Amino acid sequence: MRDLSRALKYKFFSLMFLYPSRERFEKAEMVVKDLAELGYDSSEVEKKIREVKDFKKLQVEYTRLFINAFPHVPCAPYESFFKFKRLSDPSILMSLKSFYNKLGYDAESEATDHISTELEFMYLVLAYDSLSGEEKLRLQFDFFSKHLSTWVMDFVKCVKSNSKEEIYLILSKKLEEFMREEIEYFDI
Repeated sequence: MRDLSRALKYKFFSLMFLYPSRERFEKAEMVVKDLAELGYDSSEVEKKIREVKDFKKLQVEYTRLFINAFPHVPCAPYESFFKFKRLSDPSILMSLKSFYNKLGYDAESEATDHISTELEFMYLVLAYDSLSGEEKLRLQFDFFSKHLSTWVMDFVKCVKSNSKEEIYLILSKKLEEFMREEIEYFDI
């Protein structure tokens, strides 16, 4: 049950940190409902998702925060950016591709170290049935400790400091809570 809840949280956040669209929000709302059935208090997030009517406004904020702003992008959602202040680092990309290949996960090359790609990979690891329990746990631990735990908290802090949209403030708060749970789970 715990792995299912964790998997759904990874899926939810992977959807919510992609470019916003009605379709993605509808998928995310379904995941939130599944989480609620497992006892996760998702009322605040679910309410905010339902309140979004103006996707153009949200898309503008997403672009400003994560893609293109003058004089610089405040929170580029890439591991390379938070570790090395550049949009692409070969050592990070090679490490990620090595992990992704273990499950046959084919991330788009320009999105290899995007937060949504890394979160989606953890969802897939948790949902993957072909690994033994020990192999699955080892893969989760290795990926989380080498990648997500090394930069996502800085990303969250950046979003909390720079977002002008309440939904991204709530999402960053919830992602921070989840990452703290995972850090405790893995005893890092």
